[in-house]
Formats: sequence, structure tokens, C-alpha cells
Amino acid sequence: LSVATLRLENVLYERANGTLELLRWDEALVQADMLADVASWDGATLDLVGRVFLLDAESAATPKANIQALRKAQGYLERAAVLRPSWPYTRLNLARVAFALDANGQWELQLKRALALNLRGTFLQIDLLKFRRQLGLRLGGDLARAVEQSFTQGLRDAPHEMVRAAVNIGRKEWACATPINPQVRTLCLASR
Repeated sequence: LSVATLRLENVLYERANGTLELLRWDEALVQADMLADVASWDGATLDLVGRVFLLDAESAATPKANIQALRKAQGYLERAAVLRPSWPYTRLNLARVAFALDANGQWELQLKRALALNLRGTFLQIDLLKFRRQLGLRLGGDLARAVEQSFTQGLRDAPHEMVRAAVNIGRKEWACATPINPQVRTLCLASR
């Protein structure tokens, strides 16, 4: 199980960075389904498989394929959330899936749950940053403040990665409008 999940994580990373062949990705989708069947008792594996199908939905060729991949991701992530109810990454990904399926749906509840579980870790923060961009004006009030506080914590924990992520998604101002410390200010100046 450990070897299979590591392989799938590597394929997921390659796909996210755009360095994976399409044929290998199609094989990975089949392997993800098989892995989920074999390890249906393991929340971490189900979360990984859910993330694979979430990424597949983001690059789907048709709206129908997008919806199918999102529904698969949702199913795996919901099963993972039952097995590991206090895992923030699963909750954040459930919010992303819920928003993609229905922008007027339950994404806010899932995002609140994720934030309540203390989103720590660079990858979590980068995914939250991307989701924040996707939400746009839908994010407001207390929820917007909580997301901003989480991002500020991410800047303190991993300033290089967070500034680079903000620049990469075209939202440099989120990190650089009022830099939280001299290190972030220096990184912002260097990224011009």
C-alpha cells in the first residue's frame, strides 16, 4: 500500500506541474480507483484518490467529464472525511469540490470546517490560496477574515513558497500589498 500510494502521489505531483504524459495519467486514474478499492479502510489513501480525481476534473476535456471526475472526487473525499474527520486537507478539498459542483452549495460549511481544523502546512496553504482566487467576491465576512488569517500564518511559516504561489496565480498583492515582515518585503521586491 505504501509503495502504491507513493507512486500515485508522484504521478499527482507530476501532473500538477504539467510534466506527465496523458497516457500515464489515464493509467493513474485506473490505478487510483483500484487502490481505493483495496484500501477502502484508509482515510489517507481515499483522500489521495479524491485529490487525483479533483485534479482530473480541473483538466477535463468536456463539462460531462468534469462533472464525472468531481463526483468521483467527492465520493472518495466524503469517505475519507468519515474515516478521518479532523483532517483539514480533506475538508478543504471537499469545499473545493462542493464549490465546483454548485457555487451556491455547501462549500462554505466545508471551508469553515477546514479552517476550524487549523490549516497548517505549505501545500494546504497553497491550495487554499488557489481556492481563494477561485472564490473571488463570493468570499466575504468572517470567512474572508479567517482565510486571510490563515494566509498570513502561511506567509510566516513558508514565506518563499507563499509569495511564489501568490505571484504564480497572479495575486502578488495578497502577499505584497502590506508585507508582514522584512523577509516577505524582500521576497516581494525580488519577484518584480
